[in-house]
Amino acid sequence: GGRDLTQAACEALKNLCDGHDGCKQQATEKQGVRALIGLIMSASGKTRSPIASLHSRDSSIPGLQVSPDSPPKDMGGKGGEHPPGPVDMHLMESSLAALCNILNNSQPSKDALCGEAGAMTVLVSALFSSSQRVREYAVGTIWNAVLGHDGNIIGMQKANGVSALVHIVKGGSTLAQQWAAAALAAVCAIDAVHADVFMCRGVTPLVSLVSRDSPSRTCEFALSALSGCVRNEQNLRLFEEG
Repeated sequence: GGRDLTQAACEALKNLCDGHDGCKQQATEKQGVRALIGLIMSASGKTRSPIASLHSRDSSIPGLQVSPDSPPKDMGGKGGEHPPGPVDMHLMESSLAALCNILNNSQPSKDALCGEAGAMTVLVSALFSSSQRVREYAVGTIWNAVLGHDGNIIGMQKANGVSALVHIVKGGSTLAQQWAAAALAAVCAIDAVHADVFMCRGVTPLVSLVSRDSPSRTCEFALSALSGCVRNEQNLRLFEEG
């Protein structure tokens, strides 16, 4: 069916963009970031609108079997949006995996994500999925999105992503904890986010990652996040008091 084709297209896109800058660029130019955000929204039962708006822009993108007369809707819960649909974990996982690879070390893709309304909100929401694989890919996608991109860092912060990442650091899988620590290390490059980590009680979980028998990469990311947090005097005082 249509869903199987869409999922296969996501898997192909994930593999093509794995470490291949040219494919990432082409995927971005062909509205791939917009398409994948739309698929993640659709698979999570939120809305189909980004796919519908994409359909009118580029009907050649494989797997997008949507009605062109479906009007765009936002994620704000206002009148006229689609009622919640069924959750498709497999499609969410495939879409997130593809988006994660497209965003990896690709500034144009990060810029494209930054321009998508509701993108960070749906990515942060995926951190609370019942599927471990979905949570892991969501963390990895957010990490790739915020690394070296101030706009995505601010967008993630506004979507309450800092508290969600702290939640993952506290109780996620080993891989999810590592990527969440990496994402927090990336967002701590912005002064405005430092205090958020403290307000969300993120220091103790990060210290715990370092003090217990965590993988070396996890410890590195946790230490980097903590280092970023205490760069200014106020946060250093809070750290010492905490």
